[in-house]
Amino acid sequence: MTWKRVATAVVLIPFVVGLVAYAPTSWLSVALAVVILLAMFEFFALGDAIGHRAYRFWTAGCAVLLVFVQYLAAMDEQHSLGDGLGAMRIVGRYAVPTPTVAEVFFIYFAGWTTATAILAGDHLDRRHCGVLRWPGDWPTSVRTALKP
Repeated sequence: MTWKRVATAVVLIPFVVGLVAYAPTSWLSVALAVVILLAMFEFFALGDAIGHRAYRFWTAGCAVLLVFVQYLAAMDEQHSLGDGLGAMRIVGRYAVPTPTVAEVFFIYFAGWTTATAILAGDHLDRRHCGVLRWPGDWPTSVRTALKP
């Protein structure tokens, strides 16, 4: 097993160093997104092996969106003109508003929460420790207090 890791390192380290040192930022972003997706789907496969299901494509889509947002942030040039004034060059012909990192996380959690609420009967069971619990699963004292 160790020789496989060493062989992989011997092959990939020069490739990664060359990519980081000489490739354009867009190539680096695409390579990063591919590595993230491969790692995520391997992680999801490990979770499936022990019975945990994940929102694979929603999570992968948001991860790629996060890499894209970071790429756009790296491509924006901002120069200070003094006294708090700034000049900014936007990539491309039109200034299209792109989400911030915080907005990407909000989109992810909003979608995750919505999907969990819709698929709660299918997706959750007692093994998930009540990530989302319906009123029927709440203790009797809480259900009694919430009744009109």
